[in-house]
Amino acid sequence: MKMFNKEINLLYFIIPIGFLFRALFIMFGAKLYYGTETFWMGGDTPGWVDSIINLIEHGTYTIDFKSDIGYFFRPPGYSFYIGIFYLLSGKNLALMYQFIIWSQVLLDTLAIYLLYKTVCFAFSNTKIALITAILYAIYPFVIVWNAVVYAESTSVFFLLLSLYFFFHPSIKYKYVLSGIFISIAVLIRVQLIFMFPILGLIILFIYWGNTKNTISNLLQFGLMTVIVYGSWPIRNYINYNKWVFSEEWEGYHHWSMDYIRFYEYIFSVQTGEEPQNYQIIHGEKVTFPKDCYVVKGDSTKLENVVKLCRTCGEGFSYFMRSAGVREDVVGKDDNCNEEIERTFVALRENQKKYNSLNYYLWVPLSNLKKAIFKYTLAKPSESIVGKLASLLFLFRTLLLLLGFMGLIILLKYRLGGYLCVISFLYFCSWYFFDCFDYRSMEIRYFLQADILMLIPAAFVLYLLLTRFSFMKKYLA
Repeated sequence: MKMFNKEINLLYFIIPIGFLFRALFIMFGAKLYYGTETFWMGGDTPGWVDSIINLIEHGTYTIDFKSDIGYFFRPPGYSFYIGIFYLLSGKNLALMYQFIIWSQVLLDTLAIYLLYKTVCFAFSNTKIALITAILYAIYPFVIVWNAVVYAESTSVFFLLLSLYFFFHPSIKYKYVLSGIFISIAVLIRVQLIFMFPILGLIILFIYWGNTKNTISNLLQFGLMTVIVYGSWPIRNYINYNKWVFSEEWEGYHHWSMDYIRFYEYIFSVQTGEEPQNYQIIHGEKVTFPKDCYVVKGDSTKLENVVKLCRTCGEGFSYFMRSAGVREDVVGKDDNCNEEIERTFVALRENQKKYNSLNYYLWVPLSNLKKAIFKYTLAKPSESIVGKLASLLFLFRTLLLLLGFMGLIILLKYRLGGYLCVISFLYFCSWYFFDCFDYRSMEIRYFLQADILMLIPAAFVLYLLLTRFSFMKKYLA
């Protein structure tokens, strides 16, 4: 009992430290890290904010009443979260943003406790749970997203809240609660949709051989996902006669089809859209990689389509205006999007057909390498911030490698229960999908999977620390 009390006291020390890290970052670090005084505003922020304001003020959830895409631009989870603070602030946007980022700090601090308890439930080992809590309390890539009105840290909170109830040993209707909160998490960040089949599969295995309990618990979990998450696609079909299960931003302003098809094409030959994206937008000579020229005649097509992108590409014109290159944008009736789209689609098909090894294997593996071993910001810098960011990325990579090691041990010896299986399945499924299919290599997209990997990483650290004699009395 005395040792247990010491561990609880240590947890109550870890949680305030986690809060302090997050608060200090918002007060002093965020403007340096993001390079702006209004660090809470990102390029994606208006997508959530405008949609909920239109619902509150005009009765319709859409980013733009003039666009058919606007009704489905963002799932409503994070927008509804924003809406709470829009109303609480008296519709004062400046105050609303401050409410949101500080609320994210509070939720993310609470997440330290949720993760600790979940690991306790799974491992029955408070030492491993404490190490996991410490890692999460200081984990930089969740801390930095507390400061921005983006869905990242909030989605992590609801993911951990769902897992807390999923593994709770005694709470009644735990799968009902878990289903509700994982559905909310998916409506905040769609990539968590992979958790639906994973958690359903785990319920099946937990109660394997007990048909009554299996059916009952699967129904509880499944019914909540249908009611909570299902309200989004059902709304889309009933109101607009269109099944949209995630989001639909292709074709709206910056993301018009000319830019989307360029995006898909360049991802078929390399990891990332730079430097070609910057070069097209800023009127510079575009340097495509040699893989773009595997088919005779593609060089001419690329030269011609770049000219079209700069002159009559609708999406490109929005990016050019955002970059200060032009003052106007290309209108719906004046664009050459279809010609640009046809060209990039044909070029991409050539990559699939005539450069298939690069398309199907080398580029995805390069994506995977970047996803795990990324060590610089999108815009590398020799400043102190740039160097610090590189160290933080190296810290992330180290934790991922420790996580891999831990998963191998845990799965081999069947330790940690189903929590490690969930971590493994979600990490593999999402990383594979993003690197091989979606191919957008923004590290924030991997945040939820990376946080689940902190659990096996903590297990490895526990094993390592117990080998030091001065730590044995604390960890034995």
